[in-house]
Amino acid sequence: MTEMLHFEHAPLDEVVCGVRFGGIQWTDIHFGLFYAELNGRYRQTRRRPPIHPSLFDPTVSVELQVTLVNELDLPLLWYESDDSPFLLQVQADAFLVNWRRQSGKFVYPHFRTRHEGGEGIWDRFVAVWGRFRVFCGEQQIGTPETLACHLAYINHLVQGETWNDPVDLVHWFQFLAGLKSFESLASLNLSFRYQVEGLSLRINVRPAVRISDQKKLFIIEYIVNGKLPAETTLETWFDKAHEVIVQHFVAQTTEEAHQQWGLSHG
Repeated sequence: MTEMLHFEHAPLDEVVCGVRFGGIQWTDIHFGLFYAELNGRYRQTRRRPPIHPSLFDPTVSVELQVTLVNELDLPLLWYESDDSPFLLQVQADAFLVNWRRQSGKFVYPHFRTRHEGGEGIWDRFVAVWGRFRVFCGEQQIGTPETLACHLAYINHLVQGETWNDPVDLVHWFQFLAGLKSFESLASLNLSFRYQVEGLSLRINVRPAVRISDQKKLFIIEYIVNGKLPAETTLETWFDKAHEVIVQHFVAQTTEEAHQQWGLSHG
């Protein structure tokens, strides 16, 4: 079982678990009503540009999308709190839960809640998604119908911590064995696609700069997204997506990475 695999010190920075849905008549006022429904658990809100539907399309490289936002468009709203690693993202047709490390402040609690461990990302998603569905019913604006799903594991490999020169990444990821042919950070912008048991897995590798301290880093994303088949439950889809990501991450990282990042099987 992949849930028994665990890295104690993986370079994981963020996990995103969410759905695209239809079937409700959402208006601006419902953002405030849902804030009250959350009863102070997420005390801060921020308006953000809406999530593009391509986030849930496995054939599209989302990082290349540019969305022009009309002021009249309903926004995406973030619900967050300083004392929690979880962020809710809500808009008229999408609902996502993010776990964020936030400069090492929080420790990843596993995909599912474990005995004597923190609340898992899946369990938090199920709880707030269920609450959101009940809220929509109580507001008589319809019942959200899940159309597509998205699960992403986002790793940050920071210069001076896991690498000094880009070629150092071959010590961690086997699929980057050809990295010696790249001469600069700007050259390394890669995307790999796999079809695994009916799911589409995309792995993105790209350079970036950390805003907090301007350190250079590589972002390595493992993303599974796509439509939710009519015969598949939400739990089954996310369990399978999680298994695909974990299996590929373990298979594509080196023994040195397993030792350094503390891979365990219990």
